[in-house]
Amino acid sequence: NFTEEEFEKEKSKLLTAIKSQENDVSAIHGRMQNALAYSTGHPYGEFITEASINNVTLPDIKTFYLEYFVPANAYLVIIGDVSFENVEELVTRYFLAWTKSSHLFFGFTDPLNTQFTQINIVDMPNAVQSEITMQNLVNLKKSDEDYLPSVLANHILGGGGQARLFLNLREDKAFTYGSYSRLGNDKYAPALFRASASVRNAVTDSAVVEIVKEIERIVKEPVTEEELKNAKAEYVGSFVMALEKPQTIARYALNIETENLPKDYYKTYLERLNAVTVEEVQEAAQKHFSVSNSRIIVTGKGSEISQNLEKVPFNGRNIPVYYFDKTGAKIDKPDYSSNLPEGVTLATVIDQYLNAIGGKDKIASIQTLKLVYEGTAMGTTVKTEERRTTDKYAQTTYMNGSAMMGVVSKGDEFYMKQGANKVPLPPAMQNDLAYSIGILPELGMVGSENAKLIGIENVEGKEAYKVEVNGEIVQSSFFYDVETGLKLREMTIINSNGQQQKQTVNYKDYQEFEGIKIPGLKIGNLGTEILESKLLEASVNAELTDADFE
Repeated sequence: NFTEEEFEKEKSKLLTAIKSQENDVSAIHGRMQNALAYSTGHPYGEFITEASINNVTLPDIKTFYLEYFVPANAYLVIIGDVSFENVEELVTRYFLAWTKSSHLFFGFTDPLNTQFTQINIVDMPNAVQSEITMQNLVNLKKSDEDYLPSVLANHILGGGGQARLFLNLREDKAFTYGSYSRLGNDKYAPALFRASASVRNAVTDSAVVEIVKEIERIVKEPVTEEELKNAKAEYVGSFVMALEKPQTIARYALNIETENLPKDYYKTYLERLNAVTVEEVQEAAQKHFSVSNSRIIVTGKGSEISQNLEKVPFNGRNIPVYYFDKTGAKIDKPDYSSNLPEGVTLATVIDQYLNAIGGKDKIASIQTLKLVYEGTAMGTTVKTEERRTTDKYAQTTYMNGSAMMGVVSKGDEFYMKQGANKVPLPPAMQNDLAYSIGILPELGMVGSENAKLIGIENVEGKEAYKVEVNGEIVQSSFFYDVETGLKLREMTIINSNGQQQKQTVNYKDYQEFEGIKIPGLKIGNLGTEILESKLLEASVNAELTDADFE
């Protein structure tokens, strides 16, 4: 119906999503890959911003719908136990009145690869790891004769857990939880070949070297017969299994029409796949995987990674390095000199925080602490209960009144709880979180070898000291107001089993309980919506029993 209410609701959701991603390293890296490859003036390179959303009006939406939601270039594919005559009659009856409209089509100049391989750094001071992508533009269509050799070459390079990138960067070097490549195809414009990995800051330059090495190797040296045999087997298996799904048949039928494929393209698919040779795979790699005209995009903490990246060798010289901001604009190299005032240390920042919330003596008198927060997002009421003693910790999350998940640490036990199930945390994660057990995590930071004072950053208009605690699985960042000492934000990234979980929480509206200041409001995210959790209960030195830590 395109009502004003619907429009404002969708607009609000988009604005919230953009705000939640403004410091999301992965999200920024994803959009920079396209922005730098195509430019932001190309449809594939532009990205949504707050300004572009606010430029759109409800009449724009209605006009767009009338002009483009029409049967021009439309296909209707029907798969099922139906007769052609019956379907034809139904389609004619219900779609005959659906008429196309006339609208403008815009042409765009095809983008070009860089003249030489270069490293493009997108500086994200809040990053605790680097996102790396080596990429180049490719002209590849499904109808091309070398399409199957090309996808097999990509599969051998970075198509999964047995591919070269994964075996090198994860299994051999332990730089990352996974490294993969992707080869795109597009009938309208150049597509992208990408090889990527998420790695620790300390090994960013080394990971770049290994990615370049693997791409060079597959271009210069033939793959083995065994690698090709295994790649073919995986494609055969996935092809045969996919045929069991009706939607696969629909997609294949559509591909034949839209991609200008022979009518027997999928009937002869396995025959053509099995006929691909080692030589054809190498020729495809040489054609589509560039080692001399690539962008190596690295989104991460420039102050920690730039110096070593400027020394990455390639063909007897260092790869040139250029710097870009989060919008894709080229900038001068940022000044990475320390912005900390003389005499400010991790210990002084923590002391300032402890004094700001009540004083070290008062905090030392706390034996137990219980905090309860509640908020609503996505139609769900989320309540968290956090209980702490000097040597125990428990947090339980409730959704609509039902306990969904908990984390408990007591004695030698450190586990996650889902229903009645207890899942022990990996030893490495237990070590990473050991500092946070106790009345306040800050009390354990000063004695942790993983905690470091990094510098000063802006948090919602306020200058804040940034403290990082980097573990093997869990990386956390804490931000403390330079002026007041209060904690403003906490960011956590957990890398486990090849998956990454990120969480950002802002702390506001501090309130005093029993002489201790506690945030009255915690602002985070639940899915694409902002979750504002208000403090319902704050109990200092209340009695906590063993049952509170079960």
